[in-house]
Amino acid sequence: MTLKDGLETRGRLGTERRLGDLTRAPFWTFLNSERARIVVLLVGLAAFLAKLLIAMGTYGTQDITWWAGFAEGVSQRGPVGIYGINFGILNGSVFNHPPLVGYLLEVVNRLSDWGVPLRVTIRAVSSAADLFSGLLVFEILRRRRSLLRSTISGMAVGASPVLFLISGYHGNTDPLFVMLVLLGSFLIIDKRMALLGGVALGLAIGIKLVPIVVLPTIAVYLFRHDRARRVQHVPACERSRSGSLWKRRGGGRGVAGR
Repeated sequence: MTLKDGLETRGRLGTERRLGDLTRAPFWTFLNSERARIVVLLVGLAAFLAKLLIAMGTYGTQDITWWAGFAEGVSQRGPVGIYGINFGILNGSVFNHPPLVGYLLEVVNRLSDWGVPLRVTIRAVSSAADLFSGLLVFEILRRRRSLLRSTISGMAVGASPVLFLISGYHGNTDPLFVMLVLLGSFLIIDKRMALLGGVALGLAIGIKLVPIVVLPTIAVYLFRHDRARRVQHVPACERSRSGSLWKRRGGGRGVAGR
C-alpha cells in the first residue's frame, strides 16, 4: 500500500467515525434556537391545518349556534346595540362579552358574506391563536429553561389534544385571549415594551374579562424584579461613594507619597 492509499484510507475511516458519532448522538444536541423555533412552528402549523379540517367538516357545539345568533344581532343592531337584545328569549343565551367581540363579529359577518361560514371562522381564529401561543411559550421558556425543555413545551402547546377539542371543535374565544395574555406578558417582562404589552393585555380583556386577574401578577413580578435589581446596585453605589470620600480626605495622596 502506497503512502497516498494509506492517507486516503485514514481519511475515509475518520469521516466514517465522525458520521457514526453524529448518528449515535441524541437529536437535541443539534438544536439551536433557530432550528428549535422552526420545529415548534412546523408542529403548530400541522396542528392548525388539522383543526381547520375539523372546523370545515363539523358543525361544533351549541356555542356555534349562539355565536350565529350574536352575529345576527351585530348585523341588525351593531357591535354596541347588540347589548339591547334579549337573547334569553331568542335562543336561551346571554351576550356577556366585552365590546371588542362585537367588532370581531362584524369581521365574521363580512367573511360570511364572502362565503366563509361562521362556524369555520370562529374556530379558525382560535386555532391560529394556538399556533402563536406555542411559539410564545417557547420564547418565554427558552430564556429561563433549557432549549430542549422549551422546544418540547412549545410543541406540546401546539399539538395539545385539549386545544384540538376547544379550538378545532368547540368554538369559543378563550384561546384568543390566552394568546394575547402570553404576548402581553412576553412584551412587558422580557422585551421591556410596556406600551405594546399593555395594548396586547387590553385587547385580551376586550375579548374576555378573565385576563384582568393577570395584571396584579405581572405588577408584583415587575416590582420584585426591579427591587432585586436595585438591591444589587446598592453595594456598587456604596463602594463608589466610599472611594470618592476616601480620595476627598487625602487617602489617595497618602498612598502616593509612600
